[in-house]
Amino acid sequence: MAEHSVGYRHLDAERLRNALVDQGPYADVQIAEQVGSTNAAMLAAADESPGPAHLSALLAEHQTAGRGRLDRQWLDQPGTSILASVMLRPDPAAPLVASWLPLVAGLAVCRALQPAIPLPVNLVWPNDVVVELPPHPPADSVPGWGRQRKLAGILAQTGQANSQATRGIVLGVGVNVTQQAGELPVDWAASVRTAGGDWHDRTGLAVAVLTELARHYAAWQAGDEELAAAVQARCVSIGQDVTVTLPGGKTLTGRASGLDGTGALVLNRPDGRHTITAGDVRLLRQHAANHP
Repeated sequence: MAEHSVGYRHLDAERLRNALVDQGPYADVQIAEQVGSTNAAMLAAADESPGPAHLSALLAEHQTAGRGRLDRQWLDQPGTSILASVMLRPDPAAPLVASWLPLVAGLAVCRALQPAIPLPVNLVWPNDVVVELPPHPPADSVPGWGRQRKLAGILAQTGQANSQATRGIVLGVGVNVTQQAGELPVDWAASVRTAGGDWHDRTGLAVAVLTELARHYAAWQAGDEELAAAVQARCVSIGQDVTVTLPGGKTLTGRASGLDGTGALVLNRPDGRHTITAGDVRLLRQHAANHP
C-alpha cells in the first residue's frame, strides 16, 4: 500500500470491508481522508432518511474538530489513530440501561487492544481506556493519573428523532496508535506504540476494535449479565481514593467502591455513600489492585 504524501500509511479500506462487512456483522464501512468529527458526520447522516443502517461505521484518517466527553477537544495527527463512529439502532424491546454503553464499549476496546500491548489495558470510569505503566522501573506519576496513561476514549451520542429518521446511538471511539512520546498532546496520554505494543498494523487494530464493539454490543443488548462484572474487574477507578469533578465544577473526594446497577460510580465518603452519574475521576493516590 502506498504511503500518503505526508508519510503515513492509509487504513486498508478493502481489508476493513472484507473483514467487517463481507465476513463480519457490519452493514457498511466508509473511510474518509478528513472530517470535522466522525460522530458529527454520522449524527448528520442519521437525520436523513433512511439514515445509516445499524452497524454502519465511519472511519477517518484525521479529524479537524474531534470532540470527547463534555465537548472537550480530541487532538490527532493524520494517520496516527483509529478514529471511528458506529451507528447503533437499539431494539426498543431490549432491556437496556443506556448509561452502561460507554462502559461496555470501553471493555470491548480493552479486550481488542490487550493482545497487542504487553501492559495491562483497563478502564477509568466513565469512558477512558488506559494502560498502566509498570512500577519498576519507576514511572513518572502524573497528578490525577498516577501510572495510568490514556490510550483511548469513548463518546456515545444520541441522534435526534424526527418523522423521517429513527433515533439511534452514535458510538465514537478514538485510539492512539502510532504516535511517539513527543507527538502525544498531554503527559497523561499514551499510544499503542509508547505502551510497547505492536503498532505497525493500524488496520488490523481497527478490525479488532470494531469487531469487539459489535460483539459486546450484541451481548449487552441480549442482557448478558457477565458484562457488568467484567467492566468492574477492568475499572481501575474502583478501590482508589479519587476526586470527582461534577458537572458545574463541584468536587467530591472519597473511595470509589464500585458501580451500581446503572453503571454509576459509588463513592464512599465520611458523610455517607454517594452515587455519581457524571463527572471526571482523578486519582488522589494509587493503591495496588489486581486487574486483568
